[in-house]
Amino acid sequence: PRRQRPLASPAGPSDPSPQLAASAPGHPSWAAVAMDFMRPQVTPAVSSVRLFWKIVAFVLPGYTFVLMGTMMSSVDKAFIGRASSLQLAALGPATGAYDMSAFSLSFLGQATLALLGSPPPGLGRDALRSHALIFAAIAGAALGTTLAVFALPVVRVFGAQEAMVPHALAYLRVRSLCMFLGRTRDIANQFCLAEKDAITPFFSTIVAVVVNIIGDILLCERLGTLGAAIATDAASASALGFVVTRLRHRRLWPRPIRKPSRGDFAPFAEYAGPIFLNNVSKMVAIVLMGSFATRMGTAPGAAHQICISAWLLCGFTLGMPLSWAARAFLPASVEDSEYLRTFRVLLAATVAASITGAFLALALLNYGLVWFTRDPLVKDQVAGAAPAAVANVFLCVYYQSMEGVLITQKRLHALVRLGATLTAIFCVSSTILHFAGTLTLPMLWGALSTGVFGICTATTLVVADGLSKSRP
Repeated sequence: PRRQRPLASPAGPSDPSPQLAASAPGHPSWAAVAMDFMRPQVTPAVSSVRLFWKIVAFVLPGYTFVLMGTMMSSVDKAFIGRASSLQLAALGPATGAYDMSAFSLSFLGQATLALLGSPPPGLGRDALRSHALIFAAIAGAALGTTLAVFALPVVRVFGAQEAMVPHALAYLRVRSLCMFLGRTRDIANQFCLAEKDAITPFFSTIVAVVVNIIGDILLCERLGTLGAAIATDAASASALGFVVTRLRHRRLWPRPIRKPSRGDFAPFAEYAGPIFLNNVSKMVAIVLMGSFATRMGTAPGAAHQICISAWLLCGFTLGMPLSWAARAFLPASVEDSEYLRTFRVLLAATVAASITGAFLALALLNYGLVWFTRDPLVKDQVAGAAPAAVANVFLCVYYQSMEGVLITQKRLHALVRLGATLTAIFCVSSTILHFAGTLTLPMLWGALSTGVFGICTATTLVVADGLSKSRP
């Protein structure tokens, strides 16, 4: 009888993609070698040095696609700003409201990645993927519809003046009604990351950027903020289509889509609640920083925006893929014999990334100021806050990586307590300094860095306690 080709690769059930064909008997093709490197398995056969570079190969595309994703709104602003300063100003409240709302649902993606790395008993990965898609689409549609209905009071809360309101509403309502596209795309990207594939999300982001730029060229001059919203939604739909095509080719797209029951949400809720609260605490700290910096005056407020940009570009966006790497590479059980070795390799990659991020932030704040401002007063404020901001970038990358480790150890309550403690320490110290009249921008960033250093120390101790279970 004719032998049937196996559907799963030797990597096991977590990687059901077909094997790539070899170019000659006994000699794998270059494509097979490349895909094996980009789809690593943590086994004793993989040396620590090779595992380190596999983690780097995972993090770099992840960093790039997160970075390019954060630049999408900047592309819209560039095209709108050429047409109308009023509409450019209107984009601020509109994008702020949309981005904050979308970020509030990011816990679904993080919960999906954690569950795919360690599925609950009796629930297969295909069912998890199906349920995650439905939950994300429903949550995105519900939140988006609510945001569209209450768009007028929302943009006013975010500071839209009367002349800006029509333009802000046009952007926010169109983006909100298509929010389910972006949230579904986020979940689909998590399916790829769970298979240690950061290349597919990277290329999907390139597709989105290209479509967004073409759409802005065609629509922004004629339709203004409405055209920018349509272009961005078209970009999200194109990127989602690309990811879905890749997932179906690799047999990672759930078929059929199963209707979940109320009980099926329980595994997501176990992760979603703590991760959501942790995200909220971060949002509170960021908003409070901006509020204090704005009250200091024009120059400190502008300098703070430059420091925040450096933190986002060099810290937050670099720490996020390291958090994904922790959940993608660390074994599901702390008691696994490979857990401790994999953690040590991840820690080495984290330290290297932290140093790299701090160096990039230092270079940006010292030599890249001409891209942001020519005002000498603003430059002086940035120079004063730069040391604390660079230190915060270093700590931020490390902290986000350790957050991923805490999630793999299922120390979710510790994650919430640490995040809430950091926010509380920063809020109290900054408020005291503000009412004492001694709060400056360097002190504001210094207070945050001191708090993050303390939380990093506490997080390290919690992680070390969890690692004690993996030692023989």
